[in-house]
Order: sequence, then structure tokens, then C-alpha cells
Amino acid sequence: EVVRFFFLFYYDKIMFMNKFVEGKISKILYEGNNGYTVGIIRVFKSDDEEASEFIHKTLTFTYTGSPFNKELSYRLYGSLIEHPRFGMQYNVVSAEVVEPDDKEGIIMYLSSGLFKGIGVKTATNIVEKLGENAISLIKEDKNNLRGVRGLSLAKIESLHDELLAHAASQELILYLNSLGFSTKESLNITSKYGANIYKIIDSDIYKLKSEVDFLKLDTIYLKEHDENSDIRVKALVEYIINNLCYNIMYQKRKRKYIMEKHVELLS
Repeated sequence: EVVRFFFLFYYDKIMFMNKFVEGKISKILYEGNNGYTVGIIRVFKSDDEEASEFIHKTLTFTYTGSPFNKELSYRLYGSLIEHPRFGMQYNVVSAEVVEPDDKEGIIMYLSSGLFKGIGVKTATNIVEKLGENAISLIKEDKNNLRGVRGLSLAKIESLHDELLAHAASQELILYLNSLGFSTKESLNITSKYGANIYKIIDSDIYKLKSEVDFLKLDTIYLKEHDENSDIRVKALVEYIINNLCYNIMYQKRKRKYIMEKHVELLS
């Protein structure tokens, strides 16, 4: 029953991954230490019918993950909900930076701080040389940057690698979100394992139990695998034994504490 509950809960979240609103962050209302954010986005585009009324308008959203950069455009995956106190909000499951396709947007994107050593002047020089296809041209071949004023060979190498890494990172986080991991869990996992996470999930997802709750891992595993597989049975046995040992030790410590208190009171 517990596993069934987790499956239903995260199944809903995965379904919301197909819906999104896209736009620019106009204001951050709250940002907590745990990554929880409440903000306002000006919506330019959406494939979510319920949120389509907010196109060319602002919409409040909630999200837990990396901080937003107000100079960039974002695609927020989630669903529209009605908060009993604050009204209509977009409950964001995952967020990704939208690569711009206009010159002004590309300059802002490249000079946003995501890419080391690239300021507005250098970004402008890049766009002047490569045009509106600058980002795809750089990812395709770093040599397309040769001849850009203000770019050394080291910066060319760095920008090319960082663009590819950024795209791969976003793709990886969206992949993890689609499986059922939260954005915060996805960020923690990718920062620790990087692209190796694909291999870990394919071979034995339960290796992530120190980062993610076991029952959640089990729910994700059961979507694609047999419940009687050797990997799952072994993981379940370890999980049950560890919990039993913990409970036994806890009860022993509790009894010891009670006995000590009794002795203290009797004294």
C-alpha cells in the first residue's frame, strides 16, 4: 500500500512534465535556504491549456531547485493550482533555461554569468560574427569562434565545453524528473554522479539510497522492472534488515533510558 501511494503520487508529477509555461522571471518574492522559491514569471508561451489564459500576463509560481537568473528565459514544467490564500499559482516540478534564438537574447544568455569570462562586449562580438544561430554553431564546432574579437583559444575551448555541459546537465535533470525524482534530488544526484547516473539507474537504482528515500527508489524501479527481480529482492532484504536493526537498537536505548530514569527517581 505504501509503494502504491508513492507510485500514484509521483505518477501525477510525471504527467505534469508534459505541460509547461515559458517566459522571463520578472520578480522573486521569496527564496529559502533549501532552494524553495516563490516568484512571478511573465508568460510568453504555454502548451498547458489551463495556464494559456496567462500568456502575455504574469503568473505566480513555486519551485524548489537552483536559483533563477532574471536575465534568462525559462521553461517551467508543472501544473496550475489554486492556493486557498494566494489564488492561482503554477506548481513547478522542473525548470530549464530556454536557449534564445534572437540576437539580443543570445547576448544576454552568453553574458549572464553561466559562461566564465564572457561579458556583454565579447557576447556581442560573437553574435555579430555568428548571427542568430550562434549557440548551435558553437556547440557544433568550436572553430566557428575563431576570429571573434576578445576570444583567446582558452576561452573558445571553455565556452564550447561549457555550452555542451550545460545542455547535457539540463537534459539529465529533465530525464531524472521524468522518472519521478524531484528537481532538488536531481541536482544533488547529478552534482555527485554526473553522467554516470545513467549507468547507475540502469544497473542498480538502489545504489542511490543514501541520496533518495528507498521507497521512492523502489517506486521508480517498479515502473520498468519486475517486482521479483534479484536486484529488488536483495535491496528489499537489506532495507528490511536495516530497519529492524535500527528499531531494535532504538527500543534498547529507550528501555535503558527509562530504567535509568526510574533508578534516578527511586534514588
